[in-house]
Amino acid sequence: MIPGRDPRGELSSDLGTSGVETLRVVLADDQPTTRLGARLAFETDAAFEIVGETSHGSDVLSLTARSTPDVLLVNVQMPGFEGLDGLARLHESHPEVKVIVRTASSDPELIANAFRRGACGYVLRAADPVGLASTVRQAVEGTAYRAIELSEIDAGAAVYAAR
Repeated sequence: MIPGRDPRGELSSDLGTSGVETLRVVLADDQPTTRLGARLAFETDAAFEIVGETSHGSDVLSLTARSTPDVLLVNVQMPGFEGLDGLARLHESHPEVKVIVRTASSDPELIANAFRRGACGYVLRAADPVGLASTVRQAVEGTAYRAIELSEIDAGAAVYAAR
């Protein structure tokens, strides 16, 4: 049986020992150390289960379809993903998946466009991975969390990212 699913494969209220529903996560990043840091952050929190990983953008759509995650942590700038167009296609084909962009860029235009194209969160790669699980949980819940220093982006993007 897959955690979070009943024997028929339907979503269930599979609650971990903490009483929190398990979130199924896919990690998509071309940098092995970035994926490792994320994996370690999630493995220490019983509320998360890593159900897939990929290092190439062309695998993201098929991996998402196969692994049925609740959350996708993706670097939109990795080879083969096609940036924001890839994000829009992902959102169109899997609107139920909460997508969180994790990338090195603090470009205000990229941040604003990521949210416009379906991201529910945006985290800089440089952000401490220790708080990553909390960051993802807050993005999925829709709270106003930003792992971006306000001095790095303009005020308009900061307000948009906080919505």
